[in-house]
Amino acid sequence: MNANKKIDISLLIVIGLTLLYILLPSSNNTSDSLVYSLDIRSGSDLFYSHHLLFNAFGFVLSKLFSINKTLQFMCLINALFAGGCLWIMRRLLLSLTDNRTCALMLILLGSCYGFVRFATDVEAYIISLFFALWGSKVIYFGQKTILTSLLLSVSCLFHQIFVFWWIGLGIFILWNFEKDRIKNGIKYISTALIVPVIYFAVFLFTENDCNNIFEFIFHDYFKNPTVSISFNSTIFVMTPISFIRTFIQVHGYILPLLQKYFFILIPVSVACICFFIGLIKIKGSITKSILLRSLKY
Repeated sequence: MNANKKIDISLLIVIGLTLLYILLPSSNNTSDSLVYSLDIRSGSDLFYSHHLLFNAFGFVLSKLFSINKTLQFMCLINALFAGGCLWIMRRLLLSLTDNRTCALMLILLGSCYGFVRFATDVEAYIISLFFALWGSKVIYFGQKTILTSLLLSVSCLFHQIFVFWWIGLGIFILWNFEKDRIKNGIKYISTALIVPVIYFAVFLFTENDCNNIFEFIFHDYFKNPTVSISFNSTIFVMTPISFIRTFIQVHGYILPLLQKYFFILIPVSVACICFFIGLIKIKGSITKSILLRSLKY
């Protein structure tokens, strides 16, 4: 077969996983997903401080397309953005490795439990992840500081947690942009000022239970007694569990499920074997890519 006509495996993986998210939305939606969907349909509580624009974005889209079934619609929106995340990752990975290894890595990323869970439900993380990855792609290939900061700002407005991604890329810019480092740093920070400006506007023009802008931004830490920042022994237990749950589901119902439907062990075992083989292949491929780059320069 002509080399130019070879099937693009990594592209097929992106398309296939995206279709999977679209056709198989969650049938066990989280309580948050149900609440967000109800808020979007009713037009109430459109601005949550920790994911400021998510509900408002869904509300606008629902009105634009005259959607009544907001739960299913927002699952579809997240599925499409999840496909966009994989599309961007494909572009980044292809710059570092070959198509086959890229395809294997996309399978790993696109089928891990954490990603699939949020790609098929009404949660606020996937849209933020899309803009964060887009911003990373822009700075990696184009070194466009303002556009990168703008995209990361949008990501933060869809979920606050992505401020750490914004900080990470800011450090990357300061570390790598030896020429005009201060100038690029100023552009990066000044562009992100749209985030506090938008927060302040929402605080002023919407009803809320906060006395000042800082209380509004960190609403849950001030108003929710179950939310806090602390360091204790629980963190050291839950962190590795959360890390494992990023890739596979860990829950009390898993063992009874496997005992009742033992045949599930077959794909689970195959998946585990492929996972470890993939890790070995990825390590070898990345090492080879780094070596070739060093020889080139």
